Amino acid sequence: MDKDFKKILDEYKEETKKHFDEKSSETKKHFDERTSETKKHFDKRSSEMKKHFDEKSSETKKHFDERTSETKKHFDKRSSETKKHFDKRSSEMKKHFDERTSETKKHFDDKTVETKRYFDVVAEDLKGSIQFLAEQVASNTEKLEEHDQRFDAIDQRFDRMDQRFDRMDQKFDTVDYRLENIENILETVNFPILKQKVITLEKRIEVLESNKIPRHSEQSEA
Repeated sequence: MDKDFKKILDEYKEETKKHFDEKSSETKKHFDERTSETKKHFDKRSSEMKKHFDEKSSETKKHFDERTSETKKHFDKRSSETKKHFDKRSSEMKKHFDERTSETKKHFDDKTVETKRYFDVVAEDLKGSIQFLAEQVASNTEKLEEHDQRFDAIDQRFDRMDQRFDRMDQKFDTVDYRLENIENILETVNFPILKQKVITLEKRIEVLESNKIPRHSEQSEA
């Protein structure tokens, strides 16, 4: 009976050892597969996000260039129109002034008072025209300042996008670091030592079982 029991224990031991080896191999294989799938998934998502951000950056840059070109074209057009209007008004005023000056010179002796009054009116007209031109120049200056503020806002948006890219790079670095830690942990697991501990535990169970057999025999004889 002791031989049969020992045989059964040996068979149980071999089966347990074989089962443990199979489970350890399956566990390691499953973990390797999951690690590979996780890494592929992160690589795929990283590539997709990078492609998406590159496309959005290209679209934003293209839109910015188009708006800049339109703004420059509009400003050049308005500046040209203002210059033409100023030249036309200056020519008309010069012509009108020359005509009036000729008439004033011709009637200077008889029209001294009227000539002075006329020049006062002309001075007021010139003052109004100069004021109008000054207001136009100030308006154009304000528009230029508004464009500068818009360009500054666009630069700030690009800076924020760069910061977001930096934060995403940091997250990807953290994921890589965690994967490396998992691989290091797997490398530190000593499967032979774990297997030896299981064998030692089985031996202890065998000793305990062998100690129970004599007691059972004594109870049967009694």
